[in-house]
Amino acid sequence: MDPLGSGKSTLLNVLGALDRPDAGRYRLGNDEVGELDDDAASVLRNRRIGFVFPSFHLLARLTVLENVLLPQRIGLGNRLDHRPGELSGAQLQRAAIARALYLSRRTYARSR
Repeated sequence: MDPLGSGKSTLLNVLGALDRPDAGRYRLGNDEVGELDDDAASVLRNRRIGFVFPSFHLLARLTVLENVLLPQRIGLGNRLDHRPGELSGAQLQRAAIARALYLSRRTYARSR
């Protein structure tokens, strides 16, 4: 809610290991995120960070169920077999959140 140019997007990009901080340090677990090369940052994002994008980034050729990869219902009821273009904005957002949660649970289970 801060004014334009105050650094909201920059902060989110740094926290998501998409950008490196200009100053200071950012540690995530044992990783000094600002010092990671592009490949290591990509691995970190894949294993430790879940994104929910404003534009949802669902694959249009897949059903909601295929995008989310969850065996259980995600509050979309009879919409699970629909494609993203057939869903409302709120339904797209729920599908994207469910996908992020699924990926974070799967990654957490693998790390244990």
